Amino acid sequence: MSTLPLYWKLSSSSKNERLGASVELISALEQFQEQHVPPSEGTNSEDSEEEDADQLMASLETLNSEDVRYAIKRLIRGLGSPKESSRLGFAVVLTELLSRLRTITAKQIIQLVIENSQIAGSMKGQEIRDMLFARLFGMTSVIQSNLLFRTEPIPNSDSPPALLSDFSTVIIELISVGEKKSWLRESAWWSILLAVEGLYTSQVEWKAEASQLTISRLFSNLKDVTSETIALALKMQPLFPALDWKAVLVPAFKNGNILSPDSLRILARVFRDAPSLDDDNEDIKHHNVGHWNPQLHFVWDIIFTRYLDPSLQAYNLPDTSTIFDFYRVVVDESLFSSTSSPERKSWGFQVVQKLLGRIPNADIPLLFTQNFMRSWTNHLSGKDRYLHKEAVKVASAIQSVAASNPNVGYTLLLTLVGKDHKQFDNLTKTKTIESILTALDVQGVQGYVDYLIKKAAEATQDSDPMSTTRNHTWVADQLVTLIRSASVPNNDEWITMALQFLLLHSFFVVKKRDGKSPIKALQVAGKVGLTEDGHGIIRIRLYSTLAHLIGNHHSRHPASSKDQPTSVSSHERVYWIKCALETIEVLEKDTKHVDLVRSDDDEVVKLRRQLRSTLDHLKMESEERQNTLKGAELLLSSQLLLTYDEKVVGLEAFEQCDKAIRRLFPLSTSKKPSKKKKHQSPEADDEDEDLEPIDIVIDVLIGCMEDNEASTSFTRETADIVLGLMSGELKQSSIDLLTTQLVPRDPLADEEEEEEELSGEELEAMEAALSESESSDDQSDAEDGHEDDTEDTGDEEVDPELRKRIAQALNAQGMTEAEMEDGNVGGTGEESEEEILMDDDQMMALDEKLADIFRSTNKAMKKKRQDAQRAANVFRGRILDLIETFIKRQPASKFIIHFIQPLLEVAINSSPEEQHLSGKASKLLQNRISQLKEPIPDLDVEKASELLQELHEWAKRAKQSAQTTKSLSQASLYISRLLIQHQHADEVERIYLNSLEDFIFKKKSKLSIELIQDFIRRNPSLGWKFRNVLVKGLGTESDVGAFKRSHILQLIRDIFSQCHAEADFVDGYVDFMESCANALRDTVTEANKDPRSVSSHKLRELLQFALAAVKQSKKASEIHPSITLIWNSDEWQKLMEELATKEQYNSSKPLLQISQELVKSISSLPRTSKHPPETKKQRAPKPNVPNNKEEGNQTASASTSQKSDSKKGKKTAKAIVTEEAHEAEEPMKSMSINGSTETREANKKRKGSVPNTNSEDTQNVEDSIPKKKRKKSKITQDS
Repeated sequence: MSTLPLYWKLSSSSKNERLGASVELISALEQFQEQHVPPSEGTNSEDSEEEDADQLMASLETLNSEDVRYAIKRLIRGLGSPKESSRLGFAVVLTELLSRLRTITAKQIIQLVIENSQIAGSMKGQEIRDMLFARLFGMTSVIQSNLLFRTEPIPNSDSPPALLSDFSTVIIELISVGEKKSWLRESAWWSILLAVEGLYTSQVEWKAEASQLTISRLFSNLKDVTSETIALALKMQPLFPALDWKAVLVPAFKNGNILSPDSLRILARVFRDAPSLDDDNEDIKHHNVGHWNPQLHFVWDIIFTRYLDPSLQAYNLPDTSTIFDFYRVVVDESLFSSTSSPERKSWGFQVVQKLLGRIPNADIPLLFTQNFMRSWTNHLSGKDRYLHKEAVKVASAIQSVAASNPNVGYTLLLTLVGKDHKQFDNLTKTKTIESILTALDVQGVQGYVDYLIKKAAEATQDSDPMSTTRNHTWVADQLVTLIRSASVPNNDEWITMALQFLLLHSFFVVKKRDGKSPIKALQVAGKVGLTEDGHGIIRIRLYSTLAHLIGNHHSRHPASSKDQPTSVSSHERVYWIKCALETIEVLEKDTKHVDLVRSDDDEVVKLRRQLRSTLDHLKMESEERQNTLKGAELLLSSQLLLTYDEKVVGLEAFEQCDKAIRRLFPLSTSKKPSKKKKHQSPEADDEDEDLEPIDIVIDVLIGCMEDNEASTSFTRETADIVLGLMSGELKQSSIDLLTTQLVPRDPLADEEEEEEELSGEELEAMEAALSESESSDDQSDAEDGHEDDTEDTGDEEVDPELRKRIAQALNAQGMTEAEMEDGNVGGTGEESEEEILMDDDQMMALDEKLADIFRSTNKAMKKKRQDAQRAANVFRGRILDLIETFIKRQPASKFIIHFIQPLLEVAINSSPEEQHLSGKASKLLQNRISQLKEPIPDLDVEKASELLQELHEWAKRAKQSAQTTKSLSQASLYISRLLIQHQHADEVERIYLNSLEDFIFKKKSKLSIELIQDFIRRNPSLGWKFRNVLVKGLGTESDVGAFKRSHILQLIRDIFSQCHAEADFVDGYVDFMESCANALRDTVTEANKDPRSVSSHKLRELLQFALAAVKQSKKASEIHPSITLIWNSDEWQKLMEELATKEQYNSSKPLLQISQELVKSISSLPRTSKHPPETKKQRAPKPNVPNNKEEGNQTASASTSQKSDSKKGKKTAKAIVTEEAHEAEEPMKSMSINGSTETREANKKRKGSVPNTNSEDTQNVEDSIPKKKRKKSKITQDS
């Protein structure tokens, strides 16, 4: 076996390939060595250290096989390869081989390494670099193979394989390599460190001499302090404690302790690679490396081991510093200082990553010092920062530590959100805090919530209100984040604590703390002075929290961070509102410690009492109305909560909703007359009684969706949930109330109407003021002796801002404000001529200023209208959400179809600014309504039929787009499915058939073919009945263009793909297939005559359809033998050959390929004459009721033929064949697309070749049929 190919694999860049070759090579060399028989006698050298090179090589040649000798020499030579992967592969094999061979000595390998890594004066820089690497790798292999410390002698020799001189040579060579190139110093001293560790674990006789030799070589000049000398000293101190380390380390380190507090400054300068500035130790020099290594030096691992390994604590001197003193001086104040370079900060980030996984969990917060946090936050905040990747690695390490130990996560969390780091995630644009929160357990989250509440209580009475507000706002944000996070483990206890804090500072002002209060936030809170905006901000957080708690995102059951959120029942939704109301009730009674933010009047107090009374006395009428009861309870509870919000106005709607719910459910106090009714007008009571109570509730829910101050995420979420719970109570009027909101209208029209509408009392007061003003004006005019016709007492009030701007413009031209108020703008009065005289320039300037004023006013009005329109669109979008909620909760409701038309109005007629509404309505139709599978037992069939007809009429006139077409098609399919379920398939067939005829025969039809195509694919049995209309559309009488013809063929293809001859579509199957074959042939013929009429892509689709039809004909030939004869192989072959000559088509390889496959398939059809062609008796019976006029004619013809058969009896084969030819002629007349005489003649000729029985007379008749030109045979006329 040759091992030469394996050496090439050792240079591979693939690590796996190198390792595989190494294993094979080592195994092969071991086998060769086992087969080698060394000589029985050898020379024993008395003075092994004086053994010359020749004797060494002779021993190597004698004791090892030829392949092993070659391997050793080649592997050592390969260490000097310029290819990095070669050095790695050869070094691994050399180390493993040296560790297994017992026939070599350390001196032999060292000598070979030195000989093959000599540096000559003529070498270039790259060659010198390769030689230094070869010597470094070679010495390291000798150390790692343990050959340098082996005590077992080699065969035929009494001397050990490793001597003190060998160890000394290795140390000297490694020191020399590090001195020649500074960037090799760290690697060379790391190998020396391996040699020291090997010496400590070895059993060589010269261990003590070697340790002294190492000390003298390494620390002879300790004034030149480097990271390597510090690492070797710290490593050797516990290994060789008997040495006098104080004498070795002085004067570089006082008292011989490298880790003493006095030595930390020296370590900081050494590790930072900075020059010495110590005045006390001017003789100490720092060896400047001269380059930067991105990897952390190995000295850090040795230092951390000395600090953190308990087994090494005994070797530390009494004055040794702690690890955190070391971290503060050497890392935080040095590597993370403000003047430190990015390279040094990179080392600092790596140090932090190492310490995170090694120091005790309780001490981790000590790493987050001021300088580190500043550097980490800065570089973490942006991807363009120089050390952003390193900072992200630190964040990932922190998250990993927190995930492995929740207790550590809690400590880290308190550290990161401490002083000056409240917005850590926002500043750094990361999710560090959030990820740590998800790693906490329930106890950790509860402790964090308690910490946040106490953090908010740190604000004292003398604090700035703005600072206090910011502090409370930050705490509220943290609490909301905890509640809304799906991955944070939750339970009722800490959620209740957070909710109470939000409630306390939303609706109440704290006067002093109450240590005995059941509310945690009040126990620790002091007298805080939140601003008015502060209460409003926390109220927004409260509403967001309640919206989440009552929504489908939270479960009250405790869960771990890995649990998925579960859906919420109606009881749990009401639970959190009740919890909030109970907290408010407790605080409302405690007037000693808190006050309400809102100063309530008597009406609000009475309304609260009324709402509480209704909530206390709600009773469920039946089990079926349980959801409705919970919906009403949730709605009243939310309204009761909103009465404490000072921003909420118009509480009359709450009172109306309360009355409506009282009408929906019987109350135990309903028999007692209400005292409040005496304050209400009877007209208002009558009006409420006329409306359905559920309509009043729906109107209130719609009001919650409006974009105003009273509308919040909480009210909107409540309205959505309440509608879902009470959806079973909705009536037709309720549905109309919802759909009416989707109608677009002018958003400013309502405001103008409100301004114009006046109550009766206001109108009477205005009329009285107007009459009084007119009488005073008449009296004044009589006294003055003249009448001012220019005054208009009906002027509307002018906008104050506009009036002010106009006054400023007039003042600039010399007109005073008093003159404008007196009305002397037009120059009336005796003094107007002198005071208001402006030249043309002044008039032009005034006109320009006035134009600017009115232009800006118009812009403001335009912006106001745009904002109002945007708010109206948002409102309509929320109404769509309510409709979707109803559809999800009531999929079998008869009111579903009432949403289709309004949704289509939104989807089709929306303006470009309302595209989001259009898309939302389309998705609701396509993805929600059309996907409903539940039947509707009480469907209004007449309404559904009218709606389907209206949708099709809409499709005929609507502007077509992909979204519009799909929406109309999906809606039509849904209604069709409902009608078919209610046994009204004939009505569906009629409507779709009329639309199909409109598409085919109306030239300017806007109907999209997708409407029919989707129906055929979804209802193949009904689509089969459209075949005659499709065939008629392909006839010459229809005058159908090439575009529509291609669509008709596509519909036919869909019909074939949905049916087969063995299914229920046997009736007319052969005739239909024959018509399709003729249409395809004529289309290809027309394409050959005019290639521009049909594109290559469309023609390829038609040929694919033809291929599918041929295959289907082959399957149907078992039942209908004559069906294969409609495909004339010679004729199709000629068509395809002619097609290949056309320049437009011969460049399309897929088209030519499908054409060849088509000809091949037609040629493979079975051609048999043993079976007679199918007759009317063999085919399925025609339906009694014809679908159209043509089917009626066919049915009548079949009936006549049957009567004739019954009279004449059994026909001859000759008559049968002639009748078949006559029947085939009728569809051929309508199938000829180009209408040419040649095509019709070809049809007749091909039909004349239909095989029949073996009768000789029959064959004569068949041969005679093609010779007749457009004349029917006598037998055909008689039949």
